[in-house]
Amino acid sequence: MKIINIAASVLLIFFLIILQTSFFSNWEYLSRLNLILGAIIFLSVKNYRLALLWALIGGLFLDLFSFFPFGVFILDLIFSVFIINFLVKNFFSHYSFTSIIILSLIGVSFYNIFLLIASQFFYFTRIINFSPILDKIYFLNFGWQLVINSLFILFLFFLAKPKL
Repeated sequence: MKIINIAASVLLIFFLIILQTSFFSNWEYLSRLNLILGAIIFLSVKNYRLALLWALIGGLFLDLFSFFPFGVFILDLIFSVFIINFLVKNFFSHYSFTSIIILSLIGVSFYNIFLLIASQFFYFTRIINFSPILDKIYFLNFGWQLVINSLFILFLFFLAKPKL
């Protein structure tokens, strides 16, 4: 990968993180949009190596804005890339509307389940002092995350469809 592509990726990831954490976090439904996760799930289908680079850099920036111990978002995003890549190679033979929807639902679900397990682990080991409450609001937010992030990934899919 050329150094210019890496530098462009770093700048774009940084811009998306700033946009996500400072602008979208103030809006009710857009606060559930994870631009980095959506881009990484999309890239996992299209370009595995670039998706790994984005997971590493995006996870690094997300870790800087996080209350979790350093490395949680890097691991979560890299594992998400592995899962999506495994599914693409072994179960999805072509890129269609249906396959993108299924992969986005699986990717967003895995990402959130990993964060939930990590937060429970860090809570019980007393590394952090809070634990998510699994109530109606949690699952409603999870549902909105699935819908909003899947729509974002579909948007990326339709933007790049002629190139696939």
